[in-house]
Amino acid sequence: MVYGTDYRPNEIPCRNPRTLATPALRARQFTTTCPPTFAQDAAVAALQDTARDRDRSAKNSPERRVTALELLAQQDVLHTSNDGGAFYLYLTYPKRLGSADDLALRLLEQEHVALVPGTAFDPTGNGDRSLRVSYASSLDDVREGLSRLIRLAAMVAWPVRNSHPRGGDLLSNEYSRAVAEAIWASDVKRVGYIPSVTVAPVIHELVALDGGSDGVSPRVTPLSREEEAVGVMGAVSLGGDLAAVVMQDNGFGNALTALTTFSLSYHLPLLIFANTRGSLGEYNSMIHSISAPVPRVLEATNLPYVELDRRSAPEDWRAVVEEAAVHAVMTFRPVIVLAAFWNTDGEVA
Repeated sequence: MVYGTDYRPNEIPCRNPRTLATPALRARQFTTTCPPTFAQDAAVAALQDTARDRDRSAKNSPERRVTALELLAQQDVLHTSNDGGAFYLYLTYPKRLGSADDLALRLLEQEHVALVPGTAFDPTGNGDRSLRVSYASSLDDVREGLSRLIRLAAMVAWPVRNSHPRGGDLLSNEYSRAVAEAIWASDVKRVGYIPSVTVAPVIHELVALDGGSDGVSPRVTPLSREEEAVGVMGAVSLGGDLAAVVMQDNGFGNALTALTTFSLSYHLPLLIFANTRGSLGEYNSMIHSISAPVPRVLEATNLPYVELDRRSAPEDWRAVVEEAAVHAVMTFRPVIVLAAFWNTDGEVA
């Protein structure tokens, strides 16, 4: 059943409706939702009378595109390429996030960000796992909109069982539970985290212990970037309490300036729990180039750290995290726990 231009329902006879449903939907979407007359008149005026504004927008477009690609490069749920284009990016994502229509609707309702499902642009049928994102807006809006999309995509991915590339129950992890229990036992008042499927088990346990759900609880807050987490959680330290940050180790490149010029310089205690990437069990072939130098970078910037891996039992992880929090408070500086989950009960890379 389709609607004509006069809003009357019309029926299309077809022996195999499934073969026609997607093309019909694609055609209908851009005939019944085309720009109204006044918007078309405005477009004509813009092309004729606003050359200066048009040229300025075209000049700023590459910067907005680079910003969008940089934000997307910091997460591992949404994927895109650096192909040339007009003013949008075409994102693909794993099947576990659901259909493009459902994800786009959820983004609109929960994060108040609008984009276009990829179903209208891909005749192969793969468009149901893709999104088209426009960056024809201000630089601040591009950052904020993409940050909200990235946050939601990570949250949607987390509750799914058996979703890790090597299998296993992603959220059932005794080691992650030990970490979460240790953080709360250390009298941490707030936890800020940067969404990623690889820290999802820890966040899941933290939120559950704090009486929340879907990645949020009274004391657990998702944040967009690592330096933002250091700044926001640093405010807790300025108030005389201890805060924690949960992140991936490849995010220290973003956080270094904030850690050295704010946390270290102002003697602010902060507990940082970072999942390590790029070593045994890794499924991303390129991330080692970023993560492998992290210990040397931390040493060079005088940021103390300890390391954990499968050779220690969960109770040892709990004890180390608790003592790291004590050390941060005693020395008035950030203390970092680098944890390799490979070959623990959760097998998270």
